[in-house]
Amino acid sequence: MKRIPQQTIDQIIETIDIVDLVQEYVPLTKAGANFKACCPFHQEKTPSFNVSSEKQIYHCFGCGVGGNALKFVMEMEKSDFLTAIRKLADRTGIDLPKSEQEKPDSERQMLYRVNAYVQWFFRQTLLKSNVAKKYLQGRNIHDNTAELFGIGYAPDSFDDLVRFLESKSVPTALTEKLGLVRRRQSGSGFYAFFRNRITFPIRDAKGNIIGFGGRALAKDQQAKYINSPESPIYHKGKEIYGLFENKKSIIATGRVIITEGYVDTIACHQLGFEQAVAPLGTSLTKDQLSRLKRYTKRCYLLFDGDNAGKSAAQRAIQIAFDAGIHPHIITLGDGQDPGDFLGKEPKEAQKALQNLIETAPTAMDWLFNQALDQIGSDPAGRAKALGQLSDWTAKLPDKMERITYRNRLADFFNLDPRQIQKTVEVTDNYDTFSSGSALNKEEQLVVLFARYPDQFKNKSLKDFAQGFKNKALLRLSEEIEKDLKNHETFDAATAIGRLSEDTQALASHVFMRANNDLKAEDVTFWIKKYEDHNQAKKLQTLTAEIAQAESKKDYEKAGFLLKQKQELLKEIALANEEKNDL
Repeated sequence: MKRIPQQTIDQIIETIDIVDLVQEYVPLTKAGANFKACCPFHQEKTPSFNVSSEKQIYHCFGCGVGGNALKFVMEMEKSDFLTAIRKLADRTGIDLPKSEQEKPDSERQMLYRVNAYVQWFFRQTLLKSNVAKKYLQGRNIHDNTAELFGIGYAPDSFDDLVRFLESKSVPTALTEKLGLVRRRQSGSGFYAFFRNRITFPIRDAKGNIIGFGGRALAKDQQAKYINSPESPIYHKGKEIYGLFENKKSIIATGRVIITEGYVDTIACHQLGFEQAVAPLGTSLTKDQLSRLKRYTKRCYLLFDGDNAGKSAAQRAIQIAFDAGIHPHIITLGDGQDPGDFLGKEPKEAQKALQNLIETAPTAMDWLFNQALDQIGSDPAGRAKALGQLSDWTAKLPDKMERITYRNRLADFFNLDPRQIQKTVEVTDNYDTFSSGSALNKEEQLVVLFARYPDQFKNKSLKDFAQGFKNKALLRLSEEIEKDLKNHETFDAATAIGRLSEDTQALASHVFMRANNDLKAEDVTFWIKKYEDHNQAKKLQTLTAEIAQAESKKDYEKAGFLLKQKQELLKEIALANEEKNDL
């Protein structure tokens, strides 16, 4: 597909008035320099959704979403980039390249059609296969459920699918590109990749079939589950099984249940929990969660109750925190999976699963319970649990939750919260989504660099950003620096769309609150303020460490730290003298 030039995208965004656009979806009220409303992306009583006419961006200080006009249309209409940019292009009267309008991607459409042919073949084969139907009956998967999810059967044959595709005159180059067939070692002819397997079509958010999953029916088959390989239309780390089928219910209920596999998702759906999805033959990824955040941030992770399930839950929690989500954890009994619920009487199964969902603890509560159940009275075990929970608490995406769990941690271990504040990285001044208040020192530097890069040494923020306590701001500063190398200026409205999806909301949060009156001469002031702050924090830390060493009568360490403190004091005094000379 021919790429839409970035200058065309920027022109469309610059032509749109974001206030007029948003008002077509949400009633806005003037509030100072901005417009406000109750957020359309989460339920709230007090308006925290802001739209800036001057900056042409939006940001919700409640749920953290934000971006430009293009991002708003994508979020509101749950549409992809191409659909949204076409909508805005029609609104502005700006023409997109004709190849985009008249010939989106001929090869891509052909690949979709090939997968549709194969899906039809797998479905017809299922209806004729007693072995496949017996498996579905054994798992208590109803016929209407199998039809809804398009469950099929790949026959136990190397050639049946190959002959079928040949009869449809499907080019072998396309079937090979999709991974449906493999070339024989002899070099002559092809054989089917999926054989003697229950098949699960994988659809994108629009319903196009982009790949397949296959579950082995014979015990001696090499892998229980296999998936289509990566292709031009299928990227397993970004796509989500069940999203197309359950998207409406996810939006309606405001929650998503993430299971471990195809059958788990289907089992939940059949029991009435039509918000279930699954990753595709791999661990949950940040890209998948970022996509789900378009629909809801209320996320439930459903795992087996055995040790493997607990380990998988911890890995998923880390990914969720990185994606800005604090999920709930549903754990089943040891050795159980959601498919086991299908073997129960339907009403009993629904009630059992509903109870698990309603009582599911937050990830942090679950981690607390896991750690505290294992510490016993051993001092080393207590220290280990404190360290582990401190690390987890520091990763929470919400500031108030970090403070709450820090205090809970202190209460349990009978500590003053200030004693663990260094261990738990809770720093109010550096929180990403704190409020609509003034920018902190790090955020000021990022905004100033975006506006006046020439005022920074070597036109780079890198030296300062490496010391940022807010690592998300470090990533944002790196992306801004990269963007400035390709564009003369960084205009928030157009530039936000060029940032990675992970940093767009943070960018809207920072630039929405930025003071428009900041001048180039302010750069020196804020750099000095930031450096002074870091020196003061370092001095405070050294003083505390010296006192701790002396209390333990470790005079050698205390002397070493004291020397460091004296050197730092000299640096501060010298800097102040230079400032006075100026």
